[in-house]
Amino acid sequence: MAFSVDWRQAKNRHDAKERALMMISYCETLSVVTIKYEKQPFLDVDR
Repeated sequence: MAFSVDWRQAKNRHDAKERALMMISYCETLSVVTIKYEKQPFLDVDR
């Protein structure tokens, strides 16, 4: 299982990025792989 979070098309990119970072913080507490791409408006989560 894997999914991506992409906020390039968000109406409010700042708010979308903040929410995505909250989600990735939670995912990092789980047994999943989180991949943040420096200076990119997306991230990946993989199991």
